[in-house]
Amino acid sequence: MDFEVKIVAKDAWVLRSAGIETDAYQDLSQRILLDKVKLPAAVTCSYFLSDDPVEIQVTVLAFGHLKIEVADDAIGKNIYSEILRFSRMKPENIFGDSERQLIFERIEEILKPDGVTSEDVEAGRVTLSRRAQEALMGFCDEVHFIWRRIVYWQFTKCEIAKVDRAFVAHWLVERFKVEKDPSLRDDICSVFMNHSDLMLRELAGQVIGVIEDSRYGTSRNGMIYVLAKTKHLRAAEVFASVMDEDWMTRAALKNLGILKAKQFEPQIRKYLRDTDAETRLEAKRALKKIGCLVEKAPPPIHLVNKSRKSIPKGLKEWSANLDFENLEPVLKTLAAFIDEGFSTQEVAEVIGVAEETRPGQTKAFRFSITAKGKSSELWAVIFMDDIDSPDLGIYASTEVIQKLEATVNLTD
Repeated sequence: MDFEVKIVAKDAWVLRSAGIETDAYQDLSQRILLDKVKLPAAVTCSYFLSDDPVEIQVTVLAFGHLKIEVADDAIGKNIYSEILRFSRMKPENIFGDSERQLIFERIEEILKPDGVTSEDVEAGRVTLSRRAQEALMGFCDEVHFIWRRIVYWQFTKCEIAKVDRAFVAHWLVERFKVEKDPSLRDDICSVFMNHSDLMLRELAGQVIGVIEDSRYGTSRNGMIYVLAKTKHLRAAEVFASVMDEDWMTRAALKNLGILKAKQFEPQIRKYLRDTDAETRLEAKRALKKIGCLVEKAPPPIHLVNKSRKSIPKGLKEWSANLDFENLEPVLKTLAAFIDEGFSTQEVAEVIGVAEETRPGQTKAFRFSITAKGKSSELWAVIFMDDIDSPDLGIYASTEVIQKLEATVNLTD
């Protein structure tokens, strides 16, 4: 089946409300806006509301004018009716504001008998009664999937009484199995992440079944943390069994380390050679936690216990927020401009310290370098924004910084 539609606004949101995963479409839209792709332009997306994967071809004929092609006629009709419903709205309501308001009004009605409001929930001042829990669970079944995250959010922000934790936890796992939208499965995992007291040992059997079932996709990585918390005897074995799957590796590595699963050292160690820097880092952390030897970084002889105020005034600055995978390439690019004082050894030194730096900490290095026959200082300052995102500041001569600015491109 194929059909054409015109969407006046929020096109990606409208497509997603019809069950189409829009990452590839949004990437195409960005390239069209940057004039890197000429119209008409097509992209293949996935339909996530079916039991088995279904490919959808979306062709952009003009801005807001799309052609949708799908082999399954029944799915095509469902997509068309959903797109039509939302695309007929006025532009100011295309985000579903009127429906969204009705969702919140219903939640307020559910909370009212307990003398609380959704604002109280948002502020973390509410322990949901069993009556309210059951009413929210029933409401979750009724609403369009695009709005369910609002219902799950109530459980994320509220407190759950001890007597009700098993009741809520079992419901969450069963909802995880029911949901076909990967983002909603992630929302359910977020409830668990915000309530570690819901990660009950009695859930282990259900959670193992979820993790071992590849139909639930990459959202299972959140369930790895839930299973680890239960300390079930099979937990490490289950993590090792899914470790080679896309987007499961880091969570499996991290929790094998937490469980000190030394029996899986060989499987962990192979990730020290992974092409992804953040995966290599997670493998190294896991091996350290289970007490295995890993290659040591060079001693941090250039690390200084000084603040940015100590950096010489004449040096110029280059800075960026990086993923760990970008840190080594940037430092190696920098080293290429320097004749002496900053090379492979110093790059390894900085990375070694960065790997051990906790979120919120700052580490500063000072190097005496020679570049183009001129001696000067080079400072590297790392602030660990979170566990995988270092902020890197490089302070050096104007010539070195200009070369760095001209060479490093972090936008791709």
